[in-house]
Amino acid sequence: MNVALSEQFLDDVTGLPSGLEHKCLDLLSSLRKLDAREFQQKAPSGWRLHKLRSSPFASLSLDMNYRILCKIDGDTVL
Repeated sequence: MNVALSEQFLDDVTGLPSGLEHKCLDLLSSLRKLDAREFQQKAPSGWRLHKLRSSPFASLSLDMNYRILCKIDGDTVL
């Protein structure tokens, strides 16, 4: 799967506590090894993927306090 990141996202990741920053980067790296269908059916261990109602976005929870909004477009997660 292709992963497209915005500059704002990268700035936000570096502002996370160091443990969460490392976890986020590791999990993003694991996304590249998946295909889009596999990701949508079962997110990698550590991700909690929730589709949002009435929205093209999905929510990826890093922990109980931090989550990422993403959009899955074909074989790319934005």
